[in-house]
Amino acid sequence: RLDVRTYIILTILSATCASLNTNIVVEFAIIAALAVLQLLSAKGTFMVKLIICYVLMVVIQYVLFPVLPETVEMLLSLPVVNIRSFFPTIMCIVLLYKNTRVSEMAASFTKMGAPKSVVIPIAVAVRYIPTLKEEWLHIRDAMRMRNVTAGIKNPFKRLVCRMECYLVPLF
Repeated sequence: RLDVRTYIILTILSATCASLNTNIVVEFAIIAALAVLQLLSAKGTFMVKLIICYVLMVVIQYVLFPVLPETVEMLLSLPVVNIRSFFPTIMCIVLLYKNTRVSEMAASFTKMGAPKSVVIPIAVAVRYIPTLKEEWLHIRDAMRMRNVTAGIKNPFKRLVCRMECYLVPLF
């Protein structure tokens, strides 16, 4: 089990590498190392989903983009490439979140000399994530019971309705 400061350093290093890296091989090596670290911490179920998502983005970028029309490629390239390049950082944040308790994180930030005006908002934000997930699941179950989007045939209107049904209660 790694110290919280190690996870923070890994996150900073992965963000730096993601910003400066242009080589996909280096990115693959970082992703593989983080996946092994996650599997060793025995909390690898979510990491499998992240790796599948990452591989899907790589396939979209290197296989699909060359055959797509130029307009579609331009529209999709910015989100796909940027999210893919910062995936190691996302994986590090997931590692930090899954492997540390809020009290450990707050204690580590305090030991590092972070001011309370930084430590307290981070602790509140980290504690809010499970609550947000629970509320999301409750909203999803309520929408299923009421069959909210059943009568809407237009996919765009259905998407807008679903977004409204999720976001209004969350806000």
